Amino acid sequence: GLNFGVSGSVVNSLSHNNDLSWGGGLSVTQEGGQLLFYTDGMDVYGANNTLLRNGSGLNATVGAQNVVGFMSPNNPFRYFVVTSDAAGDVGQLYYHTIDLNGSAAWVVSTKNTILGAADTAGPVLAVPNSDGSKVWVITYTYNSANYLAYEFDQNGPTGVVKTSSASSINPGSNFGALRLSPN
Repeated sequence: GLNFGVSGSVVNSLSHNNDLSWGGGLSVTQEGGQLLFYTDGMDVYGANNTLLRNGSGLNATVGAQNVVGFMSPNNPFRYFVVTSDAAGDVGQLYYHTIDLNGSAAWVVSTKNTILGAADTAGPVLAVPNSDGSKVWVITYTYNSANYLAYEFDQNGPTGVVKTSSASSINPGSNFGALRLSPN
């Protein structure tokens, strides 16, 4: 609803009653900043503030950093959104595919596809690999020191999962945010 264009800030009224203020929101833009779509993890809306075709009913619990999205490597007409349904305890990760169809409208082409184990925590993060040809989706297992990294290529998850262990755990923690060092 905000436009920080050349003429300054313009507030556009949103045409739906969804409250994206709980956390876990995501907006996806083109390189120049033009909005493509946005989501609270459960419903996906286009730049015109209308629900995308097949864009409702994504499995997620609205919360801090429970949704992440990224462009498919080598395919600017496909995006992946990963959500978590963790709410105060263990949860499941899901991925959803958003494609640009022939009529220049975005559509949720696949949704609620299970990604990995069912004992993940809420926070999720996506980062490109070193050459930008793939993306790692990172989370951690509930009540453990294990971090999980799921590899995505232009078609979705590759089946490669890496597990790393931290030196300590925060027992019972399912909240917060994940950050990576640039090195």
